[in-house]
Amino acid sequence: MSKLIRHSLCDPISYLFLLPVRIQSFLECCYSVGIHYCLWKGIPDVYHSLVLQIYVTGPEKIPTMNVIRSAILRGRCISPSLSQRSLLKWQQSHSPILCAGLTTVHNTSDHTETVQDASGFFSEMTAQGKHLEITWKDSTLSRYYSLWLRKNCHCPACRHDNGQLLLPSYSLPASLTVRSTKVHPLSGTLHIEWNEESHETVLPLPWLKDNSYSRQSLQETSRKQDVAVFKGPIKEHKFHDLLTETDDVNRFLRDLNEDGIALVKEVPCEVGHICKVAELVAPVQETLYGKTFTVEATEDAINVAYTPVALELHMDLVYFQSPPGLQLLHCLKFDEQVTGGESLFLDVMHVAQEMQRLHSDMFATLTRVPATFQKIHFERKTPAAFIYHRPHITVTPDGKISSVIWAPPFEGPLKVPEDDVEPYYEAYRKFSELINTSKLKVSHRLRPGECFVFNNLRILHARHAFALNGGRRHLEGCYVNIDDFKSRVQVMHMQTGSGEIVKRVNNGDYT
Repeated sequence: MSKLIRHSLCDPISYLFLLPVRIQSFLECCYSVGIHYCLWKGIPDVYHSLVLQIYVTGPEKIPTMNVIRSAILRGRCISPSLSQRSLLKWQQSHSPILCAGLTTVHNTSDHTETVQDASGFFSEMTAQGKHLEITWKDSTLSRYYSLWLRKNCHCPACRHDNGQLLLPSYSLPASLTVRSTKVHPLSGTLHIEWNEESHETVLPLPWLKDNSYSRQSLQETSRKQDVAVFKGPIKEHKFHDLLTETDDVNRFLRDLNEDGIALVKEVPCEVGHICKVAELVAPVQETLYGKTFTVEATEDAINVAYTPVALELHMDLVYFQSPPGLQLLHCLKFDEQVTGGESLFLDVMHVAQEMQRLHSDMFATLTRVPATFQKIHFERKTPAAFIYHRPHITVTPDGKISSVIWAPPFEGPLKVPEDDVEPYYEAYRKFSELINTSKLKVSHRLRPGECFVFNNLRILHARHAFALNGGRRHLEGCYVNIDDFKSRVQVMHMQTGSGEIVKRVNNGDYT
């Protein structure tokens, strides 16, 4: 075994011949497509993790090529079969091998030692008191506070294999200072000993790099989550392709996340089929309108949408603490003799950014003064009395817009201090003007079999008034929770190894 490890660290080609035939074939396959070279030369943590995984879990659990591809593109090994618990157990039983080339930093209150790393993860590490500084191979610098490091320990006592933290919040000491650090080059884990407690904190170096909270890292993460303003056209997808082709589903999810809207065509014109479209993303979210709802002009309508009148640009169900994220509208029937009824869409984030740039004082008012949103209606099967107060706009601590709420049909009386009433309506009118005069509105007349899918928290929607003229306009709608959508997109990025982060969805997230 020691011979194997020495060869794998020194000569990635010749050590193949020391492996069992089945593992040899696996690594030869990697090498034949350039993966082996890439792992060794470019991403040693992935390379070492794959070699280690074979001996921790056994040849029968060798990762698939898709997993390897994902690991390469993301710069880390993500195989679920290699748990932190099994990794640490293997390290303990093979400590003499792992300690060959071990990087160690000893630290006392009056002495600091800086070392270079031989394992290929970072350039140097400095431990001093309550802080640990790491200069990574890309020359970026990360500085970690001791309690942050202790809180995020990955050892089996502090973190379950499923990722949940086991460390009780009340167990964190008032202060911690670093006594020593060790880096296991094969597994790529950092081990920290503390002066104030006997616990050894274990942290994967790739994880530390990914979760750096340096100003540069935070700015880079924020930049990756920015979205471009949607100006049209609406990207189209065929329903059958989404059912049969994984790549098509991934493009669909990406379009939804980046543009905020997509159009699915050739959906069977059957009641309830909209749920099959929604479930390509996540389960349908049930609301006071049920699992699905019908949009058709009726007498005694419980919603103005169920009439032929025009609807101005708005979001749905903003009187919920967490309004639905995705909204779907499937056209079952739209007869030719029906005049009007075209759908309108507008990316409200662009309008809010324009307001922030051109009218900063009024923008600040809309981030400070809470508006009233409500749905009070007793003449319906399930009486409703939803009331929620919140500002129209929220921003992150650095001033980036994190959410916008706009739904004039569902506004209630403003209930704020008297001094805020006049400034609020001044700002409200200006924001309304920017929305309704925007040149970025996109119009589309639905055809039977077409289904809009859009982010209800970002893309405002409206409808022109229509006249039936003896015809019929029949749509069916439903919703998907915004957190389910975000998770679905992030899982897609991780499984495909894109290295991307889910874009902002305008739900108030501070990232």
